Amino acid sequence: MKIRKQLSIFLANKPGALSRAGQALREANINILGITVSDAVDHAVVRFVVDKPEEAIKIFEERNILIIEGEVLEVLIPNTPGGFAELAAKLAEKQININYAYGSVLASDAQQGNIYLHVSDIESAKKILDS
Repeated sequence: MKIRKQLSIFLANKPGALSRAGQALREANINILGITVSDAVDHAVVRFVVDKPEEAIKIFEERNILIIEGEVLEVLIPNTPGGFAELAAKLAEKQININYAYGSVLASDAQQGNIYLHVSDIESAKKILDS
């Protein structure tokens, strides 16, 4: 389990905006490890974890794209019914809120999934889930 830097960028909610952002990362040889996109009327919020966050920050700043840094907890969970529910229950028991989460498994028959959690207390959540 790791604490990872999450980058959030704000893009116009128009065809090609996300493609251009992804292309900029590809040109810099930066890999996206996790991504979620939330849309609003005129913009999209793209939250993602990359393998080279400092380089990604520079790329978006050079393109005048608003970027906000944060932290998320990267957790491997069993790919079984109730895997996420068990994790959520452990945090709830200690009054730690999951503000949002995103992740996936590589294949439906994979043993584990990867999930990113934005929580109310990341250090405490890490200790709870590490134990």
